[in-house]
Amino acid sequence: MLAPLLLSIAIASAADGLQYGEVKHKIVQKTDSEGDILVSVKVVVTNGAEQDHEVAFSVQALDAEGFEVKDVMFVGVVKASASRTFTDTFYIQEDAYKAIVRWQTEEEPLARGLTTR
Repeated sequence: MLAPLLLSIAIASAADGLQYGEVKHKIVQKTDSEGDILVSVKVVVTNGAEQDHEVAFSVQALDAEGFEVKDVMFVGVVKASASRTFTDTFYIQEDAYKAIVRWQTEEEPLARGLTTR
């Protein structure tokens, strides 16, 4: 019987050689009958280290007063000396989308010692 292969992944932050690119977003489906639009958001994360890193971060959409309008969570592995594009879609009311004036990334804490199969 073979034991499952476990790949140990380092938990990383920007201090560990990670660079988070600019948050890009666009409307991919116009307003539906309920006033919702489908929005796509993406961020490229670059790992400058010589080992794979597991990342967890959120993309926050903020209004003019700095309040969060929308939050999208991403978790995944970025290979050593490589970049990875993280992307997702979500529905939001058109008026709420129009209130967004700034997009930013925020690293999220991960439990140490995680392994990926």
